Amino acid sequence: MSGPYDVPAAPTHKAVTKSRKPTNHLLHLILTVCTLGLWGLFVWLPITLWHKFGPRATATTRYQ
Repeated sequence: MSGPYDVPAAPTHKAVTKSRKPTNHLLHLILTVCTLGLWGLFVWLPITLWHKFGPRATATTRYQ
């Protein structure tokens, strides 16, 4: 039986977590050697520092 005062079921959505992809160090090493160190200085180092000290992943729950 359903009436006008029935309470809807609790939401079944789970929390969604975004995570970072790991850095492919072999690819970056090869690109650094091929570009005489420029890739490592201007790309690899900033990416590594961002992953080490940047903001962490957050969990977000979405209800419908």
